[in-house]
Parts: sequence; structure tokens; C-alpha cells
Amino acid sequence: RSARTALFAGQQIFLPALDAGWAHQLRGDTVAARAAFDSARVLLDSAIREFPDDVGLHVLRGLALAGLGRRQDALREAAWLEESDSYKRDAYARPADDRALILAQAGEVDAALDEIERLLAGPGPISVYTLRLDPRWDPLRNDPRFQALLVKYANPGARCPTPPGASPRP
Repeated sequence: RSARTALFAGQQIFLPALDAGWAHQLRGDTVAARAAFDSARVLLDSAIREFPDDVGLHVLRGLALAGLGRRQDALREAAWLEESDSYKRDAYARPADDRALILAQAGEVDAALDEIERLLAGPGPISVYTLRLDPRWDPLRNDPRFQALLVKYANPGARCPTPPGASPRP
């Protein structure tokens, strides 16, 4: 409750209020979750006024807005991320997985799954294990396409043929 500020560690931003919102959601406490997400939003709105081009702040703001049920505002942040230099420079790295999470949290299942499938097909920051274990992906959990992606990409090394002259993996 006392963690109302953001913590910065290198390029990563940790916002305890956002994590608290997800924890309250998992417990089914929608009132406390909403209060935590709103606390995060207020802090992020202020930070974005000072640092309008900070990708990490836009990611967190999109997640806070999705947590508040402000779907259109969250989708605007996802669109902003897609247009960012960071996304255009390396669409297989962050903020692509963060964008997918915003889309999932905002209820844009097909768009989130499109992003996830693209990310799983190449090198990137997301894995089947993350998708299986992280409760923030719960909005997609029961979707048949999501389940199919988990199966398809469960063992990506098994799909890769052994190059000529190389010994197969054990």
C-alpha cells in the first residue's frame, strides 16, 4: 500500500501499484485492484507529461488503463507503442511483448494472439513458459488459438532440422 512511486533500474521501470493491481485481481478484489490501477495511472500520467517519448512509461500506462477497464485508452497506448522507434527498430523485442499484453488485457484477443504468434516464431523476450505461468495472460488462457500456440511452440528445437555436418541434439 505504501509503494506509490515508481522504481527505475536501468531501462526497466517497476511500478508496485501496477503489481498490486494484478495481485488484487487474482484475489478477486476488484475494488482494491481498481484503486491500485488508478494509483498507477495517476503516477504514469504525471511521468508521461515529463517524459512523453518514454516507451516504458507508455507500456505501464497501457497496462494500468487496461486494468481500469479503459479499453480505448489502453488500445491507444498499444497503437503508440507500435509506432514507436523502439518497436520499429526491433519488433521482436520489447515493447512487442508488452504491447501484446496490453492487447490481451484490453480484450483484443485476436490482435494479442497475432502479436504473440509473431513473437514466438522468432527470437524474442516471450516464451511458451512465460505464457503458461504468468497470470496476466489469463484473458487468453481458454482461447483455442492460444492453446494451439502453446502446443506448437512448446519445443521449438524439435522443429529445426539439423544442419549438414552438425550432430543432432541429444
